[in-house]
Amino acid sequence: MVARFVGMKNTQWCVITGPPCSGKTTLIDKLEALGYPVVHEVARWVIEGNINGDMTTDQRQTEKLNLQRVILDTKLDIENRIPEDQLTFFDRGIPDSIAYFKRVGLDPQPVISSAWRRRYKQVFFLESVPYIQDPVRTEHRRTASALTDALVHSYRLAGYTPIHIPNMNAEKRLERILMAS
Repeated sequence: MVARFVGMKNTQWCVITGPPCSGKTTLIDKLEALGYPVVHEVARWVIEGNINGDMTTDQRQTEKLNLQRVILDTKLDIENRIPEDQLTFFDRGIPDSIAYFKRVGLDPQPVISSAWRRRYKQVFFLESVPYIQDPVRTEHRRTASALTDALVHSYRLAGYTPIHIPNMNAEKRLERILMAS
């Protein structure tokens, strides 16, 4: 199925994804400490720069729509600057935006098209760890659980079969990821 898409480029990039509070950042930080090139979560960086508690409900909804577009555009810009033959680990990939676009009511088709342009070497899907909210991670536990299914579906829609990494200590997770990369 993957071979049918004209202009598609394979990369040496690996994605670490999963629902909110699944340990993605911990693993990305560990990979970076080991000297691997990494891309930290774009959504967190964008959201931290856009937190504003003085907005009306309508303004927040409009901002959610714009925010998802900015996140996708930023991810695509970053991917355009990384050598495709360089093993690089991403905290979330383009297909994550499919789930988030759907969540806020945006048409995910542009994301799906973007997801087929470059192919990640491997996608690792982390199971949740105990959930902790913070100023950026505002989803409730139930929403985070629904996102699990949506994210897996988004990666499958983009032609991937993610490797599931169970909830275990970070060193064992890291070992599994490195062995499969």
